[in-house]
Amino acid sequence: MNNPEHNQHLYRSLSEDGAILYRLLFEKMLAEVHLWELVRDSEGKINTWRLLDANPAALETWGCTLKEVIGKTTDEIFSGVDASKQFKPIVERIFKEQKPHVWEQFFPGTRQILHMISIPFGERFISCGVDVSGIRKTETELLKMSKELNETLMSTIASIARALASKDAYTGEHQKKVAILSEKIAIELGLNSARTEGVRLGASIHDIGNISIPAEIINKPGPLGETELELVKVHAKIGAGIVSDIKFPWPIKEIISQHHERLDGSGYPEGLKGDQIILEARIVAVADVFVAMTSHRPYRSAFKQSGALEELSNNTGVLYDENVVDAFTTIISNQDATT
Repeated sequence: MNNPEHNQHLYRSLSEDGAILYRLLFEKMLAEVHLWELVRDSEGKINTWRLLDANPAALETWGCTLKEVIGKTTDEIFSGVDASKQFKPIVERIFKEQKPHVWEQFFPGTRQILHMISIPFGERFISCGVDVSGIRKTETELLKMSKELNETLMSTIASIARALASKDAYTGEHQKKVAILSEKIAIELGLNSARTEGVRLGASIHDIGNISIPAEIINKPGPLGETELELVKVHAKIGAGIVSDIKFPWPIKEIISQHHERLDGSGYPEGLKGDQIILEARIVAVADVFVAMTSHRPYRSAFKQSGALEELSNNTGVLYDENVVDAFTTIISNQDATT
């Protein structure tokens, strides 16, 4: 039960011991803590700031005793650095906003990157900082490694695409066109750059499974028989298997395995429906159908662009994603307007 008399005694005790508790925390903190007082010019503008106190952690980093630096300005403590000029915009912002300010900066005087919080009160401010130099260095190294890994993965995808193109020129050219259109659709839909890159890369090898299909079937100058058609249909599953052991940061495997799936479940190889098909694969599916229909094949002439668009339009929401088709139609319309 809440006891008012007990609370009053507790608050009075805390008030009496507050200075001791504050000093104990100040002295024992592993992070740097320092207290400063503003020095203004004749016009009242902030010129620099003078040290009033610093804890042992700060003094150890600075390589001096409190007696050596107390009362000195930041430029006097860190001679040759011009610290007041470098950090004046931050200090001015702290006092303009009159609220705690979290910031991070490289400090030339100590060769550190400090993650700081500064709190203003009156003409003074107290700052607490943690050295994050090691963390930022590690982050930079990890970012570099990640970039190099992505470059390696993209090179791997390009090599796979070239390998297929060397066997089947039509499929190689088809994948290039699908990749270009798929990327444009992803951008039109507002996908972020990383996801858009995944769409482009997946589309660039979406037919990699064709590498297992005899060239005489792929280039047959006539309609495929039932057995041949079934053989062609497994290319999506075979392609997914080829890349299954590669740890891509994009859903490359799913794009390959799902680009022939359809919203109503009539596609292959798994008969997936609706949202079971990832958006990336739905994008590639639309681009794939358009490029296939508008390309010449040994057994038929290329469809006109209007005929291919009609196929997509007639099956929007049934076979193909409505938003994807709308985005693609916008792209084609804009292209026509500029030609």
